[in-house]
Amino acid sequence: MEPYQPELFDTEALRREAVAAKPWHGAPLAYTTDYYSPEDLTAAFERFVAERGNFGCIPRSHMWHLPPDVRTMEEGPRPLVEWNEHEMWLFSADCRCEKTDHAHAEGEIPAALMHQAICPGCGWHAIDSSDTRVAQAWHDHAMPGWRDLPIVPIEISRIVDDRKRRLKLQAWLMTHYPAAWQRPGSPITTFVAADTRSILPHPYQGHSFARRA
Repeated sequence: MEPYQPELFDTEALRREAVAAKPWHGAPLAYTTDYYSPEDLTAAFERFVAERGNFGCIPRSHMWHLPPDVRTMEEGPRPLVEWNEHEMWLFSADCRCEKTDHAHAEGEIPAALMHQAICPGCGWHAIDSSDTRVAQAWHDHAMPGWRDLPIVPIEISRIVDDRKRRLKLQAWLMTHYPAAWQRPGSPITTFVAADTRSILPHPYQGHSFARRA
């Protein structure tokens, strides 16, 4: 029986060093407010992980990244909403730095969980600490007039039974929504008790914005 031979080298560390030695000319491997396409931001985040490893990569890098369920789609990442020539991509960057192994100059990062909406076909983006506000900004950009759509009555959102609520909502939308807005991706606005972005699933599978009752 051959005696056990411990590994003399950390192969994973060597692999990361080899990646880090290759020049990088893409988006910054750090937080940025400049415009970059979804592909550029995703490639930069993947490069950071390849250099530094996956553990703690989100809070340590402060980089823009897609939600895990979008990032790991089998067919590849897809936009959250598509509307005519517009696409909505939503990224997050955790800038709530609590790590003691590195520091930032004052004002270098916003010290908050940040959100970014991107429309790559237009080179448009919006950044805010509220995912609701960036989603609304994208709708203002891609769907002018959405704020004038009829508001779903609060009585519908209060229906507890999912099936009854869904049928009641669909019937109300077919009666009150303009025909041009009865299509996949259309948003709805409803009266609720709190301001949130997505609170009421609906047949158009777009965003559901809330307005205080």
